[in-house]
This record gives sequence, structure tokens and C-alpha cells, in this order.
Amino acid sequence: MSTDSPLFDFDDSVLTAVMDHMNSDHRHDSLSIVRVLGATPHAVAATVAAITAEGVAFDADTTEGKRRVTVAWAEVPVTRADIRHELVRMTNESSESPS
Repeated sequence: MSTDSPLFDFDDSVLTAVMDHMNSDHRHDSLSIVRVLGATPHAVAATVAAITAEGVAFDADTTEGKRRVTVAWAEVPVTRADIRHELVRMTNESSESPS
């Protein structure tokens, strides 16, 4: 379990399942999040590398090389549904912004 925050307390299996889902079904969303919210407009690919109390860390391939980009939560997730809500929020915000 994570010890980053007393509120952020998820089994590794939950975090792994969310990361696997994002990396298999939402690669385009991850790329959009990294480009817009992660201020990395030259990213060409992105995968979720970690989910912590601070936010979502992506490994991004950019035209300038590899880079770790962390996008902070608006609110620290307490439930698995909160993680989903935050990822949907990030996706929506990055889709509404010009890349």
C-alpha cells in the first residue's frame, strides 16, 4: 500500500489495474494529458508509470528524448472511483485545450 498520504491508501493491485487500463485502452488520452496539462507539447507517446498521492506520473517520449511528467490531482483520490473521476477530468481538460 502507498504511504504517500494517509488519505491515499490503495493496494498495489488497484494501482496496477488502473495503470494497465490506461496504458492499454487510453494511450491517446495519456498523450493528450501529458501534452496539455503536463506542459510537454512535443510528446509523441506517453504511458502511465506511477500513481501516487501527488498525481499521475507518465513516461513520455518527446522529440527531445524521454522524460518523466507528473500531473497533479485537483483533489487527492480517496476511492478507486475518485481516481477514475480525476483521470476523466484530466482527459476532458486536456481535450478542451489546444495542443
